[in-house]
Amino acid sequence: MNILDIIIGIVLLLFAFAGLRKGLIIEAFYLASIIVGIYGAMYFSDAMSEWLSELINVAPEYLALIAFIITFIVFMIIIRMLGRIISGLVEAIHLGFIDKIGGFVFGIIKGALLLSILIMVLNIFSDGEIINRDTRKDSALYPHIENIANTLYKNHELIEESMEKSFDKGKDFFEEGFDKIEDVVETSLTK
Repeated sequence: MNILDIIIGIVLLLFAFAGLRKGLIIEAFYLASIIVGIYGAMYFSDAMSEWLSELINVAPEYLALIAFIITFIVFMIIIRMLGRIISGLVEAIHLGFIDKIGGFVFGIIKGALLLSILIMVLNIFSDGEIINRDTRKDSALYPHIENIANTLYKNHELIEESMEKSFDKGKDFFEEGFDKIEDVVETSLTK
């Protein structure tokens, strides 16, 4: 164990305790809100752009960016609110302890992933010389942390395909839900 292991350990503990404090559900929904926000903005920002063009007079290239940002934020807020509601329900049925332990583990995983990405970026821009070679070699944690982002990068197409399938299922679910709501509203208005 060397100073690099201590630094990595401290960072992982900070993420672990943040996860413990927030719980798995909030942590997972926070991450999901970013992913869903990006995909949601990619799919729905055109509709937002059309709607905004009727309200504000902005150049089309700026309008597209504004629509993307607004759509991203809306999706993030909705997913995070859903996470808070579910977290509250979990607390209400006295499963908060399990949620907190899950958050602790999720925090470690999130910290390891972010450290791995940071290490990968540092290695790319510094030819691997920011952290001394002997220090890296003597570290018990460094090789494992470094390997996470590399493994994800090598399998990014598989991960992306899986996320697209999940998003498509979610999109279908919401579209069916909106159709049902629309049917109920139309039925109630015709009575």
